[in-house]
Amino acid sequence: MRRRHDATVRRALAGVRAPDESGAQDRAWAMVRAAYADRPAPAPARARRRIILAPIAAVLIGAIAFSPAGAAVKRAINRALSPPPQHISRAAALSLPAPGKLLLSNAQGTWVVSSRGSVKRLGAWTEANWSPRGKYLAVASPGALAAINPRGALAWRLSERGVSDPRWYTPSGYRVAYRSGTDLREVTGSGLGDHLLVTGVAAIAPAWRPGHDFQLAYATRRGAVVVRQGDTGVTVWRSGPHPGRPLALSWSPTGTQLVLVTSAGAWLYRPDQAPPLHLRLPVRGPVLDATASPDGRWLALVRGATAPGHPGGATAPQLQIADLTAPARPARTVLSGIQVSQPTWAPDSRWLLVTWSAADQWWFVRASGRARIIAESRVAAKLGPGGRAGPLRLDGWCCPQ
Repeated sequence: MRRRHDATVRRALAGVRAPDESGAQDRAWAMVRAAYADRPAPAPARARRRIILAPIAAVLIGAIAFSPAGAAVKRAINRALSPPPQHISRAAALSLPAPGKLLLSNAQGTWVVSSRGSVKRLGAWTEANWSPRGKYLAVASPGALAAINPRGALAWRLSERGVSDPRWYTPSGYRVAYRSGTDLREVTGSGLGDHLLVTGVAAIAPAWRPGHDFQLAYATRRGAVVVRQGDTGVTVWRSGPHPGRPLALSWSPTGTQLVLVTSAGAWLYRPDQAPPLHLRLPVRGPVLDATASPDGRWLALVRGATAPGHPGGATAPQLQIADLTAPARPARTVLSGIQVSQPTWAPDSRWLLVTWSAADQWWFVRASGRARIIAESRVAAKLGPGGRAGPLRLDGWCCPQ
């Protein structure tokens, strides 16, 4: 009788499925396929054990990424899987794989990290932006906009509510645009002439147009893109509305091409053509974040997870790179199954930095050539006091040395 009861229990347990088990399996196997496709050349026998760990780690990461117990399991896996897969190298100290200086902020302050690994806290600012040649920074706090030098010394300061997204005019730095709530404002690079430019703008950074005197692009809350002359306020060009929530605006280095990314997709404009070129890029939502490379060639996209069978087609978080010189070509996927964020380009456009906040890691991804990833761990602790006080915001990578 007891054996019959045990058999019944076993059959019942065999039919139990964890929440979203099939989705987790799909995501895990997607990562295994990606790891297999990107596997390195055959290695000596001593190194083979490490390579075998790569698909195993991919399966485990894909499985835990959407599990309620994922945090505890992930900590155990991080301790157990050492060293990392061969196609990912891990830096010994906080450093950058390309020349330049990286700005980052949180609720406790702003830091600058050099390519040589030095870290300096610049003050109790919550957001920052490099001037074109890195000689000054525009910094913001909830009640102020200011300019400081790279050592943290104050050049000027304005009192203003709800300051965010300060942006220096390129290439001279003679103007700074910023948002104050839903208002877009402008001030000279010396802190004079602060004035309101327009109201009702979307919650994304404006973009100065290179090579065109003080022309500024911004998005409205209804999803239209406007190019306005910053000093006179005259409208130069305006698009129609776009679906989705505006996420990012960027100009090409010559100011001839404008890219808008929303949560629903991406669009490329050439406003000076007659009629202006309007091209929807082969990018479909949901898009969470995006940024164009400094040389205007690449567009990095972070796509979000959707349920299996969703019309959008994505079943796992993805980091993709689109080639803006070939706008009809679909974006290629460089990471899948891990929810990275805040794509930030190196000044030379060869490396892309993304953050994996859940693991307190930075991942540097080579944008072209042979695939390579450099993982930087325990980032918050390496910043010193204040680094662990809140999520870190990447504010820009500037100025090759």
